[in-house]
Amino acid sequence: MGDDIWSISEAEGFSRGVWCLWNKNFWDVEVLHNHKQLIHCKVSWNEEEPWFLTAIYSSPNPSTRRDLWQMLEEIVNSTMVLGV
Repeated sequence: MGDDIWSISEAEGFSRGVWCLWNKNFWDVEVLHNHKQLIHCKVSWNEEEPWFLTAIYSSPNPSTRRDLWQMLEEIVNSTMVLGV
């Protein structure tokens, strides 16, 4: 476990919370966005082309889910610009 790194979006009681864990010897991970409903990362391995990973907690509350969808739209739009 000494080579493991993580990013955590803390839980609220027994709900929510997102964890992303990785081994730094295998993965190069840059956390781009950490929010209570998601962690968005840029991931690369060796000299390969980087890719993006988004770990999500989707709330059962419709208004909170709307916020999540807005964040996801922003991520997709910004990722597309970076990919050009």
